[in-house]
Amino acid sequence: MEAAASSSRRPRLLVRARTAVYPWLVSLGLLVAWLLVVLLGSGGVDASGNVVGTDFLGLYSGAAVIANDPTIDPYRHDAVRSLQRDLVPGMRGGEVVPYLSPPPALLLYVPFTSLSFRSALVAWWAVNLIGWVAALAILRRAMGRRQWSLRQLFIGTFWFAPFLIGFTYGQATGIVAIIWATTLLLLARGREAAGGATLALLAFKPQLALGLALPLLARLRWSALLAGAAMTLLLGVTTWLLWPEQWRHVGGSTGYAVAVITDVGYPTWGVVSVFGFLELLLGPVLPGLVVPLTGMLTVICLLGMVVAWQRIPWDPSQSSWRLAMAGTAVAGLLLGVHLFTYDLALAIVAFWLVVDVMELPPGGDPALDGGPVLRWAALLWALAFAGPYLTLALQSFLGWLGAAQVTIGVTTLGFAAVSVALWREAIARVPEGVAEDGDATAQRDEVK
Repeated sequence: MEAAASSSRRPRLLVRARTAVYPWLVSLGLLVAWLLVVLLGSGGVDASGNVVGTDFLGLYSGAAVIANDPTIDPYRHDAVRSLQRDLVPGMRGGEVVPYLSPPPALLLYVPFTSLSFRSALVAWWAVNLIGWVAALAILRRAMGRRQWSLRQLFIGTFWFAPFLIGFTYGQATGIVAIIWATTLLLLARGREAAGGATLALLAFKPQLALGLALPLLARLRWSALLAGAAMTLLLGVTTWLLWPEQWRHVGGSTGYAVAVITDVGYPTWGVVSVFGFLELLLGPVLPGLVVPLTGMLTVICLLGMVVAWQRIPWDPSQSSWRLAMAGTAVAGLLLGVHLFTYDLALAIVAFWLVVDVMELPPGGDPALDGGPVLRWAALLWALAFAGPYLTLALQSFLGWLGAAQVTIGVTTLGFAAVSVALWREAIARVPEGVAEDGDATAQRDEVK
């Protein structure tokens, strides 16, 4: 008994004093460090020599050359190299930020080319920050209990490192988050056609639509599917009328895109996906197996979730539906061929879906849960922040030893485990019936 009492007196790792402080230290530390290296840089690059808003430079320059000449091929290095040198004179010699977006993305990026690059970058950051706030406000309306304020939602999102990493790279995660949140709200309210049409707006980054599209396909929600197909067609026709040559160019860019993400100089340590995991594990020794194994595992995972969705009642007011949607959203991120660390910010949408079905007292706090949600959240928080850099450190160490740089993407494993855990919980809740959390009709009315 003394040993038990002594053990019970030991401070737990995940207590309120820690979980409320460490995330602030990490997030504010990242933000301050980034601002310092940006302010100490010059010529459009930071103090480390990296382009400020790297990925936005690729998006902006690709759209700019097309706006100037609609027939030009932006997927060729020569088409954007000289413009990027003009925009960012401090770029390293020979460096180029590739443009890899499909034609519908031009509808989003071309309007920013009316501004100078620096003004466009600031506007882009502002749009994505506003996008995140709007997405969380929309998501809160989709939450059944609504015991979380917008301020709490934003703080919890700010704590998640990929949220800030997305801004440093100049990515569109805030815009994608709006589409995800709006789609979920519309599905929760039974407006499936509008939800499908909204999800189709991700035609500019279609791999990020997989996690929310799969449930609609698995359960044959025809109004959503048809509306999504119509919106996709509309976006395709619009871009074809404006930039017809770009559809021909994108058809021939597949090999170029694959070459970029499999190049030995590409930061594969930051890719969090099934493809990235196999590339890290097998690429250095058995590169020929990476693509076929990726395809096989992807098909198996997709079919598994399609079968699992047959056991989930299509009732958005029920916790089983919300947990299954969260699990599918996380898995969908990993099944996209290319998912860099910043895209993991979208997992925060799944996190708030899970928090919404937690059994907490009035005014409860996820940091006080002390159960599996807190443990999984802490694991993912740590992996999203440090996991890719652990992989990079191992790669560097093996390279220093002169050994094959065979590494394991621990972040991918962690997020895959979370998806499995969410699915197990979702299926476990199904037998409890549609009224497991009280009157289903009343809950549905509350969501509406």
